[in-house]
Amino acid sequence: MTVPAAARRASRRNRLARHEASLTSKRESVIVDREREGLIEQRDAARAQTAQALADDRPATTAAPAAGHRRAKWLGGHSDPR
Repeated sequence: MTVPAAARRASRRNRLARHEASLTSKRESVIVDREREGLIEQRDAARAQTAQALADDRPATTAAPAAGHRRAKWLGGHSDPR
């Protein structure tokens, strides 16, 4: 039993179309992966920059209190510094 020529051509066209669709899908996946990696790198850089900015603004923990510093009421300080 032989397959008619038209059926073979249709089968070949379908196979080529599926192959091209597969290649296109793979190319799109690579592009999306690259974009995602770029966004992740941007996010990580922004997080590191924010953490560094917060660390730069944080006062030193061993520094003495500034002149005129008043203790909080709950620590026994006075609200009216005379």
